[in-house]
Amino acid sequence: MRTIRVAVAVIIIAAAISGAAQQLADCAQIKSPGCKSFNEMLTNRDPDIVETIKQSNYITYVCFQPNDDAFTMLTFSLPTNKWKRTQECWEAERKEIINSPACNKEEQGYQSFISSAYKHGIYNDSFELPFTWVRSKSLGTVGQSEYKEWAGGRTDGSLVINDTELILSYKFPNKEGSTTAYRMQLRKANKRFVETFEPSEGKGIIPITVTGYCSEFHEEQPHSDTRK
Repeated sequence: MRTIRVAVAVIIIAAAISGAAQQLADCAQIKSPGCKSFNEMLTNRDPDIVETIKQSNYITYVCFQPNDDAFTMLTFSLPTNKWKRTQECWEAERKEIINSPACNKEEQGYQSFISSAYKHGIYNDSFELPFTWVRSKSLGTVGQSEYKEWAGGRTDGSLVINDTELILSYKFPNKEGSTTAYRMQLRKANKRFVETFEPSEGKGIIPITVTGYCSEFHEEQPHSDTRK
């Protein structure tokens, strides 16, 4: 009998720990139909969702459309000494200086930024953008990337991640046969974001602005401190 009681106690404790560790988005604050869909997928252990937010040394911001059952997961790896790159090396690469002494090959390495969009609880679209963490004297540790062409017909891509914000921009082909300039700015402190869509051509062009909230997910894992 004692063995049974101990086994039951272990199961209850394990369930309590599992439940306590399950972080959900705060739908009372976010007030988006997509928030409910995200929590349903997370509660039911959707592998794509769980594997994304459980990656060690990664941060994921889940950003919810205010009036639509849609959300986007922005996931990126955190800086470590292994991937650190000097500001001088970054500038040399921008100027296409081959084999610059400023670039130590052992310290170079690309990080990964992934954007995954879901609509009505179903996968919709995704793309990946390599970027590099740079330690700048004036700005601190900054993640940055510039790409002329990348996934899904996107062009003129730019990504900047610093201590306070994440800024992503690119252009993509639209249904009118021209391009639309997209820009997203996420403020880390209050988890608010602003998206703008600005078509390049067409009658009565009116830029579209969308604002909303994000939830942050971070699987705690010891990593090198690049601030030293």
